[in-house]
Amino acid sequence: MGKKAEDIYRIAEGATIGGWYTINGRRVLGSLFISKGETKLFLQDEFPINIGDIDHINGELHNLEKITLVRCVAGSFGSTTTRGVIYYTAEIFPHFIVYGKMSFDPSLKNVTSSSFRVDDANRIFNDFDAFGTFFDNGDLIDSIASQYRQSYGREIPIGPAPRIAFFSGREVIVSVDTALGVFRALNSAGMPSFQTGTRASIVGRAYADVTFGEPISFGETINRVSRFCAFLGLIAGRPQNIEWVNIDIADGSEVVNLRVYWCLPPSRDGGSESKFSNSLDILIDAVMDSEEFSRVLTGWIDLEINRNLPRERALGCYGEQNLFRPDRLVTAANVFDLLSQDALPKEPQLEGCLIKAKEVAKTAFKALPPSDERDSILGALGRIGKPTLRQKISHRAQLVIDAMGVNLKEIDVVIDESVKCRNYFVHGSNCKIDYDKNWHLMAFLSRALEFIFLAAEMVDSGWKISEWYEKGSSLGHPFNQVLHEWDSCAQELILLRAKDPSSGG
Repeated sequence: MGKKAEDIYRIAEGATIGGWYTINGRRVLGSLFISKGETKLFLQDEFPINIGDIDHINGELHNLEKITLVRCVAGSFGSTTTRGVIYYTAEIFPHFIVYGKMSFDPSLKNVTSSSFRVDDANRIFNDFDAFGTFFDNGDLIDSIASQYRQSYGREIPIGPAPRIAFFSGREVIVSVDTALGVFRALNSAGMPSFQTGTRASIVGRAYADVTFGEPISFGETINRVSRFCAFLGLIAGRPQNIEWVNIDIADGSEVVNLRVYWCLPPSRDGGSESKFSNSLDILIDAVMDSEEFSRVLTGWIDLEINRNLPRERALGCYGEQNLFRPDRLVTAANVFDLLSQDALPKEPQLEGCLIKAKEVAKTAFKALPPSDERDSILGALGRIGKPTLRQKISHRAQLVIDAMGVNLKEIDVVIDESVKCRNYFVHGSNCKIDYDKNWHLMAFLSRALEFIFLAAEMVDSGWKISEWYEKGSSLGHPFNQVLHEWDSCAQELILLRAKDPSSGG
């Protein structure tokens, strides 16, 4: 049995779709192969195909749907002769495919809003009372049957135990006005395309949209969607897979909705992924406490101007989930050095004699011929009077401890050993603990650093960590997991540090 026409031209995994594409003013025949990161456009023409530095390509599928390939990368070029006729080919690898009623120029600032869905959306925005079923005592079913008869012209036989499924109608779960636009989490109530005599259902699917204060470019749209998704992944306990993205384009007086196929979307590693935390473990319940969700999301976005780089690096570590490597610990420690001044402790006051000795030493070493050793000493002298990495981590940890109202056992030991472990993997410095034999402790130190950094960022954004901590957990979120193992791992660190390294311990 053949495929339906709408299936043939559907932009979906594994599809091959034909169409015409405009290349330097020429209409060129092309076949689009959809396969995530290997998605490509194969072009064929009677003339050599010159892509040059084209960033996007507009086209039209054979079903007349418009299409735009964005952030195109040229692949291979070639030619083939068949029966004496030569034709030329080219492969193009797009990062995004935008399709719908019109093609567009992604460099223009004409995107007014975007909607998207992450795979944990129903759990992050668990609007429990928006959907439900109940047994009716007869008060409602008569009214429903009457309206059904008026709409469909059929009588509904009513029995003694009617049961009703409902959607409350609340579409907007939460709305937050942020510096990146108005973010909303919404309910979508879907129903099967046909009902049967044995089934009736309403399927709820949460999703999000962002309305921008003024039109922005496609690239900036993707950037903002990614930043919101990163925040949702943090509160959920694992990175989010993006299921779909739509954009609204201002076209004169009309707003046109276009669908986006993201060839390389943000996604988590299925081989090391964490199980989803239940509603008890999610950092913020947007349904039950929309005020806190709004406050923290607004604060988080506001602080990103100065802290975007260290956050990206920390979230990258966090996103590795159950995969632990030395590089992860090194990065988790280094992000504290990337924090902006407003997140760091005050610079220590140096005594006059130390300041004088520092200046004398700087003068002496600056007079020497340039060398790696000279530059290294000058760098070390320049850091005198600046907070050390240990001091920066301790400062952020104290912020979390004060907000949580709970002391973290041997926090100074955990921080000290984290830095020593980092120095061991970076410089080969001496380290009493053999992390080849105690890999689980390296994993703990990585998680501890990530918790300190990200929890402090959340607290700075307005998160009431004490309320989250006090309600308990099922150990479904990385924050819960590292706090659960904190005492035992801290004690193990102390015991290992106390051993004589020459004893082989």
